[in-house]
Amino acid sequence: ETLPESQVKAEITRDISQQKFRDAIQAVTGSTHPEFNEQYFGPGMAAKPPATAPVFPTRHLVITRLYHHVRNPMYVGVCSS
Repeated sequence: ETLPESQVKAEITRDISQQKFRDAIQAVTGSTHPEFNEQYFGPGMAAKPPATAPVFPTRHLVITRLYHHVRNPMYVGVCSS
């Protein structure tokens, strides 16, 4: 069964447009090759020392109600807002 042109024209136009777009993207990405330019960015940064524990421990540990069931109480505040 052959469909009339008026029924398939939009589909053909869309397919051709998508193919042209894919071809244009391929032409751009295929012609470029990324490389790290150390002269521009400079040498790598030195590693940071590891984080230390807080100086003062908590005064009161909250282990009641909903806080008893979560690892980090901030989750409760973020999820409830």
